[in-house]
Amino acid sequence: MKLFKILILLLPLALFACKQGEEAKPATSVQATDAGAPVLQKSVRAGETQFLETSFGKLAFIEKGEGAATILFIHGNSASKSIFSKQFESRLADRYHLVAFDLPGHGESDNAKEPQNTYTIQSYAKLVGELANTLQLEPLVLVGWSLGGHIAIEAAAQGLPLAGIVISGTPPVGPGVEHMGEAFIPSESMGLTGKPDFTDEEVVAFANEGMGGAEFVNDGILKAVARTDGIARQTMLTDWSTAGAGHEHRPFVAQWPQPIAVLQGEEDAFVSGDYLRSLEWKNLWRGEIQFFAGIGHAPFWQAPEQFNELLEDFLEDLGYHSKGEPQ
Repeated sequence: MKLFKILILLLPLALFACKQGEEAKPATSVQATDAGAPVLQKSVRAGETQFLETSFGKLAFIEKGEGAATILFIHGNSASKSIFSKQFESRLADRYHLVAFDLPGHGESDNAKEPQNTYTIQSYAKLVGELANTLQLEPLVLVGWSLGGHIAIEAAAQGLPLAGIVISGTPPVGPGVEHMGEAFIPSESMGLTGKPDFTDEEVVAFANEGMGGAEFVNDGILKAVARTDGIARQTMLTDWSTAGAGHEHRPFVAQWPQPIAVLQGEEDAFVSGDYLRSLEWKNLWRGEIQFFAGIGHAPFWQAPEQFNELLEDFLEDLGYHSKGEPQ
């Protein structure tokens, strides 16, 4: 198959967005001390936007809640941190420390000055490690959606200490095109995944397909898609599909000893459930994929109560309840 056709089938690593329409909150910055530990502002647990200078540029993030483990949410392609609003507004924030951030070229974070060294899955994963180290996020669980799931797996493969991983809308595959045809379902919108420039119609089509239908799309989601630096889409997809420098994800999940929870929409328009079932997992949570009946690519958005309950169950099975240490 020609590379162009393969690219069309590739990564739905594709998703979006935010819950907007709320009054904007003032942003603050996090400074580092000489010892490297961050000086946290009062807003750090209030869900307000914070900014952190990183080796990949200025990063926007939010935090909410205290106690137990930290859950770091990683959004998908052409999305933003605000897509996880239904988790931040849930009782998860009463039990755990929640963090979400905008990838470079997305949301309120800076566009990359060096796209080839920033807009790749392996660079995004390094950024996750930098954020975790700077903010001293431990014990840490990563929750990755679509592209965010690939980033979570790559971060684990790079050696970031983790208690576990949750992936949604993410088939462990790549780098390179081997198994891509098995992992992903062909779709017209799939061809937009690596397209640098969107028309207004393509913004809508991309959002509708990724979020499971127009009824799940709001203005914030559309704005997040439109805001994204198109070079990020193009660079990420080209790098990953041409066997970039990342770790191989399929064999990694077959040998990583920590638990991986797969919370997957049964009607995902991009990801093959049969492919997920066919994989060898070293430590798949509950021994099977957790499918959401009638739900598409974004179960945390389409079925937040069910998703949040399973996420809480996963944390409890890891032993994290209310004091931050396994019991």
